[in-house]
Amino acid sequence: MDTKTIALNNGFNPDDFLSYVNDRITAALPGNPTFRYHCGLLRTTIADADVELLVYEYKAELDAKTAQEREIERQRSIMIDCGAIQFNTKDRQVVLPSSDGIQIFPYESVLEYELLEDGATEMSGGVGRAVVGGLLFGATGAIVGSTTRSTKNTCSLLVVKLTIAQFGAAYATYISKTVRRDSPYYLAQFKLAQDALSQLTIICNENEAAAQPVDVPAGNTLAAEVLELKKLKDAGILTEEEFEAGKRRILGL
Repeated sequence: MDTKTIALNNGFNPDDFLSYVNDRITAALPGNPTFRYHCGLLRTTIADADVELLVYEYKAELDAKTAQEREIERQRSIMIDCGAIQFNTKDRQVVLPSSDGIQIFPYESVLEYELLEDGATEMSGGVGRAVVGGLLFGATGAIVGSTTRSTKNTCSLLVVKLTIAQFGAAYATYISKTVRRDSPYYLAQFKLAQDALSQLTIICNENEAAAQPVDVPAGNTLAAEVLELKKLKDAGILTEEEFEAGKRRILGL
């Protein structure tokens, strides 16, 4: 049976299916025993006995690609891509991809950050620290401008340094070669770095808020103490008289 008929009978794209068959035949050259189809002299013809298995395998490959594409789309929907730094908003993780692998840190572990240009700190911030070197805009945390920008015409190294709890310093490199600071490449990378610092500012603010002690209203504290006394009475440790005396003492009666 020819591949076009097989494709149309099963709802496949004929050209894609033919390409798949050709790839499988190429993989079945002498010395490779993994291909078991008895193909005719024309690559567009498949022995009838092999059609069912071929269709099954091709459908499995299509399903795998579809699942992979769905996962890629899911990752894109939860990831904020700031170039050398990415933010997984679902799992609350800072992701640093590099040629050496991927480093992943939970939001809660981020303590400080700095934007370093040729070794000089351009912007910085962190838990318990105000943003230095840039202006923070609104609830989105967008950082614009810089009050300490260098006057050099070129940049050789632009990195974001993160200080991570129980880890130390982690670096995300945006520029590692000499470029003009008015070049499109520099401006694009600097914008990505600023976007990353905006996200890091939000994260550090959230971490600071989470670390603040919660003030418990006095009324709640008194009620909790009375409840503890009642538990002792119910357990037979305090008598009714002792419970009432303790309650009056707590309530100041």
